[in-house]
Amino acid sequence: MKVLLIALNSKYVHSNLAIRYLRAYVNEFDVEIFEGTINENPFNLSLEIANKKPDVVAFSCYIWNIENILKICGILKEINKDITIILGGPEASYDPKNILQLNEYIDFIIFGEGEETFKELLEYLSGKGKDLKSIKGLAFRLGEEIIVNEERPLITNLDTIPFPYDLEIPSKIVYYEASRGCPFSCKYCLSSTIKGVRFLVWKGLKEI
Repeated sequence: MKVLLIALNSKYVHSNLAIRYLRAYVNEFDVEIFEGTINENPFNLSLEIANKKPDVVAFSCYIWNIENILKICGILKEINKDITIILGGPEASYDPKNILQLNEYIDFIIFGEGEETFKELLEYLSGKGKDLKSIKGLAFRLGEEIIVNEERPLITNLDTIPFPYDLEIPSKIVYYEASRGCPFSCKYCLSSTIKGVRFLVWKGLKEI
């Protein structure tokens, strides 16, 4: 099972930290990273993605890229109806049921913190995991019905997450996370949706 983790960044010099966390967390699977930008033609990006012949594609969704991502997802399903399409990230998390209702070509949405949910979903898709209804933080289709499972609790010990740059260091801007969450509640900020602050230690961390 070949998995493609996909980010559409706002500029070429940017890289996506979220998909690198996910790849590090599921390193027992065949997972590849693909990054484009919102300035590229969605049809051309769809062909690039399809040519890699993935079984599963997972997109990191934000307010600046969701429109293009949905276009790409629709094209991918037309190219290969058997491809499994997963959305995650802030712009997919806030209303997963509505996104699934409006976009029939989306198979799964991971809402909330994604590492554990993504791993359990890949285990299910590879034929050795839990029942879909038992995977917290997951929304999906069951026939004509849309199921939104129980929310997944936040990871209490962030040091259980592998260092995201062990496999490669991007030749672009490198983003480095020292904490998750925020003590404030600013309505315009994504960080405020996760209450409280959790810090990473990464003992013995190698210099980048």
